[in-house]
Amino acid sequence: MRSVLPNLRCAGAGAVFFLGAALALSAAPPVVTSLDVRGLQIGKVNSLTFTGTDLLPNPRLLTTARLARQTLKNGASPNRITLEVELAPGAQPGFENWWLVTDHGVSARGIFATDSLGQKPFAAKVDALPVALHGTLAGSEVKEVTFHGKMGQEVICEMEAQRLESKVRPVLNLYGPGNKLVEFSLPMAELRGDTRLEAKLPADGEYRLQIHDLQYAAAAPGQSA
Repeated sequence: MRSVLPNLRCAGAGAVFFLGAALALSAAPPVVTSLDVRGLQIGKVNSLTFTGTDLLPNPRLLTTARLARQTLKNGASPNRITLEVELAPGAQPGFENWWLVTDHGVSARGIFATDSLGQKPFAAKVDALPVALHGTLAGSEVKEVTFHGKMGQEVICEMEAQRLESKVRPVLNLYGPGNKLVEFSLPMAELRGDTRLEAKLPADGEYRLQIHDLQYAAAAPGQSA
C-alpha cells in the first residue's frame, strides 16, 4: 500500500499541474490593436471602443488619469469592447498613460489626451468647431477635413502624433476658398515634434485642412489626434 499511494498522489499532482499549464496557455493577456478615439473630454461621459484580441473577461481601464467611473457596454466580445468612461472632477488637460486590464493580464501601455473638446473619429467634414478628431496616417497617405469659416475668424489647428508615441512627423496645410494656401505648419521642437497652425481666415467659405507626414513616409504606429 505504501508503494502504491505515493505513486497515485504523484500522478494526481501531475495531472493537476498539466491541466493548470494548459489553462495558463489559453489565458492570454489583452492585445489592443486600435482605439477609436485617443482622448477623453473633461466633464463628459466618453465612449472608448477597443479592438484587438483576448479583450475579455472583465475588461477595465487602468490609467494615470483620475476616473469618476467606468462601465462596460453591452455586446462586448473578445475582439471588441466599448467602455464608457468619465473623468473625475478637477481633471486637467494633458496626456495620460493607459492600459487595458482583464482577469488574464494587462495590455501594452498606450497614451491618450484629456481636454475640454468633443472627441470624435476622423471625418472628412466637421459641422462645428472646436472639435478633436482622431485617426491614423500611414505611409504617403494624405488626409483632409473641411469646415466652414468666416472672414476674420481665428482658428488654431494642432496635431498630436509624436506625443501619442506615433511615428508621424506631422505637417498641416490650410487652404481657403479658391484653393488658396492660407497657412502651413511643420513639426515643432516645442511640441516634441508635433505641430500647430494658427490663422486668421481671409474670407467666408469652405476651408480644407490637409494632413500628411513630413516626408510622406509615416511609419507604424501612425495614430494621431
